[in-house]
Amino acid sequence: LFWHEPYTPTETRVLRALIRRAQSHGIRFLYGLAPGFKAEFSQQRMEEWLRRKLGQMLKLGCSDFALLFDDIPPEGSEANLRRYGSWAGAHITWTHATLEWLRGVAPKARLFFCPTPYCGSMAGEVDRNPYLLELGERLDPAVDVFWTGRDIIAERITVEEIRRLAAVLRRPPVVWDNLFANDGPRNCKFLKIRPPIGRSSEALAHTRGWAWNPMNQAALSQLVLLASQSSTCTGADPNEALEQATHELCPSALAGFLS
Repeated sequence: LFWHEPYTPTETRVLRALIRRAQSHGIRFLYGLAPGFKAEFSQQRMEEWLRRKLGQMLKLGCSDFALLFDDIPPEGSEANLRRYGSWAGAHITWTHATLEWLRGVAPKARLFFCPTPYCGSMAGEVDRNPYLLELGERLDPAVDVFWTGRDIIAERITVEEIRRLAAVLRRPPVVWDNLFANDGPRNCKFLKIRPPIGRSSEALAHTRGWAWNPMNQAALSQLVLLASQSSTCTGADPNEALEQATHELCPSALAGFLS
């Protein structure tokens, strides 16, 4: 399935059920689309495809969206790329077109953006990175920007680094926290049931939001997500937060084993 192709009737039924299930539990369903770096298509074609795909999701009840420009090598026609000025320029242009369209059809919709350099190890000095500087200068302030920290999986995310990035982006970032993620070829061999050390309510206060990428194991992920909520949002001790979550969610025998 190419990103711009509509979902089939079977797929739409599954997505509609998933969206309704999330909403019934008070969860905002966020749909992420990775339109790729390719500049070989005209601006008009890209914008038409984005409207068509996100419009299909709007009809299914989704009203929160993300355009994800991460982890795809840049490709495309140099002639088309020159129209945008840079890769950041292309991504900003497509995002602004999407935002303008959303404001007309779903004024309460929220739009997120994942940059190509989405962590410190990719960006280097954030206040010298051309891509991030162009985002700060040109991207509409209503668009939230994802950031994973100093690395893809950051051991610590500090107030200082968040404030420095916010100055470049001209908005607080939304942290996409991969501390527990085990979806990669190496990490998929492990369960990451660990205390959410290296995060703080002080750092959270300098962001527009904090999202945790869970493990592949949905049930076990509840442990670290509950512990993270307690620790990062309320300032509880990370080790105590995980122990409390384990005893709250697990049978006594399993809680004793995990403790």
